Amino acid sequence: MKRQVKRVSALGLAVLMLLLILPVSSLAADGTRYVVRYRSGAEQAREGAHGGPFGSVDAKELGRLLAADALEWYEEDQELRFPDASVPAEADSALLQADTADTSWPLAMIGAPLDPALGKGVRVAVIDSGANAHADLEGCLAPGWNYVDNNSDTADSNGHGTAVCGLIAGCGDHGLLGAAPGAELVPLKCFVSDKGKVSLICEALAAAVDEYGCSVINMSLSLSERSSGRRALEEAVKYAQERGAVVVAAVGNGGTATAYYPALMDDVIGVGAVDRSGMIYYRSNHNSSVFLTAPGVDVESLSGLDGYARFMGTSFAAPFVTGAVAAMKSLRPGADIAVLQELLAANATDRGLDGYDPYYGNGILHLGRCLNVLTGEEGVRLSPPGTGETQAFVRNGTGAGLEAWLIGVSTDRWGGQRVEFTVPLSPGPWQWLRVEVPEGDWKLFLVSREDGIPLCAALFAAQVRQNE
Repeated sequence: MKRQVKRVSALGLAVLMLLLILPVSSLAADGTRYVVRYRSGAEQAREGAHGGPFGSVDAKELGRLLAADALEWYEEDQELRFPDASVPAEADSALLQADTADTSWPLAMIGAPLDPALGKGVRVAVIDSGANAHADLEGCLAPGWNYVDNNSDTADSNGHGTAVCGLIAGCGDHGLLGAAPGAELVPLKCFVSDKGKVSLICEALAAAVDEYGCSVINMSLSLSERSSGRRALEEAVKYAQERGAVVVAAVGNGGTATAYYPALMDDVIGVGAVDRSGMIYYRSNHNSSVFLTAPGVDVESLSGLDGYARFMGTSFAAPFVTGAVAAMKSLRPGADIAVLQELLAANATDRGLDGYDPYYGNGILHLGRCLNVLTGEEGVRLSPPGTGETQAFVRNGTGAGLEAWLIGVSTDRWGGQRVEFTVPLSPGPWQWLRVEVPEGDWKLFLVSREDGIPLCAALFAAQVRQNE
């Protein structure tokens, strides 16, 4: 019989109360634990350090909470593992520096601009094995939480989480550039080695939106629909989605039509893996959970504190889509899941059968085309300076060179405007430029030097402050 979330109702409470008169050993002689959802306002009945609506309890505590009518539902907890066969496939601390062209193929395949501003202002939760303070994650790792040991030490005990983080937001300063290098990553550690618990993931999902303000969540993990804990995981994902988070998940590496959660859920973006030729990874699952595919075979990412390695599997395809979503939300923060899915599907590179198919989903991710649609100006984009920076970023996402002026305009208190500075720019095809901008409160324009026509939308009230 399929296991379900056991909801606590007035009708069922009398039956559940019978549990309270049984010896604890008869409830869970094997030490079984339970995922619970607390009733709103019932937090005072809790015992433990974590806040939030989800928790993990033993049989004795479950009985106490049921007696206090403090639960909406409960379900037996479940262990799960990462879906990947090997982590990593190959390690080499000099790999990226020695073969830059070889390592850049995933970003080239998805049309990702080499723009360090992409993702700026977007927080991404990475529910994984933690993240090491790698040189290529400098400046993008925010404080997170270790749900395994209930402390703030999110150092990676496996390498899986660090690799995932690098593919999302590697800064490129030392070797690896991610799909959204400007994004801020929040590591939420729920795995030791390759093992985790559904209860911890449920807690992390709630904290991602309630405590850490994340609008994108990467879940390079999978759980069978036949597993205990699956419905609890589903409820926790819905909780995060209802609060505006976009969830991206790996579809799993069984090489079969078996579907896994959370990728199978409505509005979760499930990701399969392809190799550099665009062929499906032979172990990538193929079913209705596949929304997109992305590079996931021999992709290079971060290893340890300063090394690099090759990785393989849908766990490492999902971060490219997560980075793409973060990049898109940095341009359109208000874009909801329906808009993002439409953009991703409409601009994917179609492979396999025409249109949707269970192997490629809607096709291979193409971030470049999605960004071109969002900018609305043939891919030419001006990104604002970040906090404490005096550099703006100009991206030429076209196949032709541009001759442009970057113009800074000030506005006085009566509404009068005056040009304060102009910077000539000549970005080549598909090139991005860092542009030094003077201190001040400017309206920034990018216009054609040939005819003075604006090349993209102006940036209003760009407050530029010198680094301190």
